[in-house]
Amino acid sequence: MKASKKNNQAVEVNNNAVAQPLTERQSLRALCKQLREKYGTEERINNLLCIYYKELHNLPILKTREQWEREGFRVFDNNLTRFPAWGKPVSRQNKETGEQYTFFPITHFYVPQAVCQA
Repeated sequence: MKASKKNNQAVEVNNNAVAQPLTERQSLRALCKQLREKYGTEERINNLLCIYYKELHNLPILKTREQWEREGFRVFDNNLTRFPAWGKPVSRQNKETGEQYTFFPITHFYVPQAVCQA
């Protein structure tokens, strides 16, 4: 949910298309914080996420879309066969202020049932 000011009054904007990614990002951040507290900071966070998802769902293999496609597979995007992870950092420029900023987009791990030979 996003709040904006209109005529000096706060107006709530309920846009599910905007709110959904923020919710996924917030839950991923909370999970990462718990994993860091449990396992420490030595391991990369996506490695910890992969271990966590494998143990939680008894999965033998998890790979990113890029990894599956490099091996010649086609990935079918399905909420039941993917698990959130952090992508490579992306740099952007704010259109209003001109300032540069960097963020980590959300990517996903996919199970073997989500792919087929290309």
